[in-house]
Amino acid sequence: MATLNPSVLEWAVLRSGLTDDQITKAFPKYPNWLDGSWKPTVRQLRDFAGKMHVSVSELFASDLPNYALQITDFRTVGDMPAQDPSPELFDTIDAMLGRQDWMRGYFLHEGFAPVDFVGSHMDAPLTDEMREKIVEDMRALLKLDDDWSASCRGVADALKVLKDSIEAVGISVVINGVVNDNTHRVLDVSEFRGFALSDRIAPIVFINGRDAKSAQIFTLIHELCHLAFFQTGVSNAADDEESDIVMERFCNAVAADFLVPTRLLMVRWEECSSCAFAKGLA
Repeated sequence: MATLNPSVLEWAVLRSGLTDDQITKAFPKYPNWLDGSWKPTVRQLRDFAGKMHVSVSELFASDLPNYALQITDFRTVGDMPAQDPSPELFDTIDAMLGRQDWMRGYFLHEGFAPVDFVGSHMDAPLTDEMREKIVEDMRALLKLDDDWSASCRGVADALKVLKDSIEAVGISVVINGVVNDNTHRVLDVSEFRGFALSDRIAPIVFINGRDAKSAQIFTLIHELCHLAFFQTGVSNAADDEESDIVMERFCNAVAADFLVPTRLLMVRWEECSSCAFAKGLA
């Protein structure tokens, strides 16, 4: 007869992010499940598994289930690797991988052309010259000059313009702050800000909609840079100086250069300097 594995139960609770108080409030006999003094009903097991976002059968497994991240993990917290993925992150990536599979099949059937930008800089060195080149290529791809945001009515409008421009070239952009449409399963900004799923036919960029709009814009360009290198992975894109991953720092630099062009920065600096000098002569 199969028996519950207490180690799997504890792992499932830890992975869920719920506190002991929350668990025991929902399942008062949970401590007794662990020591074997009380057996849950089938209904209770189903409810528990649903709340933990695992299958009932996994609760009886002899080994801990493998819920490692399905894609490359570029995230860091300080100089340490990020924590294991939450059920929300895991299920979001799973849903987007499923969507990409469907899109790829449909686009191939309909004869859609590949997105040339994806993988266009796959073997390029991470130099300052290459950063400038990628920024130029992004502007040409999206048909946005370096002062494109000046005509936007605000941050939300700038995000829409950027999203629409990226989708117009065949790259799907998904912005969501919950798992699918479940408002009870919010995505934690401290866990991740976005990810890219590279594919020449059906590339996808996912942005955590719980983040600030300005941060979403930064992450969008950051993930677009990953697509240029044909990289699939999840990022904490706004952690500029915290990442020890060279590629993450490079993508951050590309995003910063795209959003705050050096040329415009120098023009504004000269204007401010001239104003300050004029005031000094007055």
